[in-house]
Amino acid sequence: ALAIGICVVCGLAWAAFKMESWRKKPCIGPLLRLADRAVTFSAAISLIPKLKILLGFYQICIVLSTTYSVRLPERYTSWTDKVNEAVSIDWSGFFLPTQCLPYWSRLVAVSISPVGVIALLLLAGVGLRLHQ
Repeated sequence: ALAIGICVVCGLAWAAFKMESWRKKPCIGPLLRLADRAVTFSAAISLIPKLKILLGFYQICIVLSTTYSVRLPERYTSWTDKVNEAVSIDWSGFFLPTQCLPYWSRLVAVSISPVGVIALLLLAGVGLRLHQ
């Protein structure tokens, strides 16, 4: 339900961004112009490649101690543990308490959820194309 809500909000935001007539309306026009400026600014400073590098660095830092089975200094593991706790989300806990689902079901749900999100985004994109 949460993923569907996020997809719907993103689809509505994209539809509003594409409406040229809405840019003249006083309630939403300034917001759309701000979005235009943000897109232009992010393209000017190459924000997407930098975010991809940051995501790759994060992924490597989180699994470094478990992959190489080395004992890392507490100074390093303290901040990586905090980042991991802040970013990692247990999606199965949103719908049912963790005690209600066996481990295998939670593992399958967490493993398949990225595929489900991608499928929802694809369906939202097809729906927007068909609507136009």
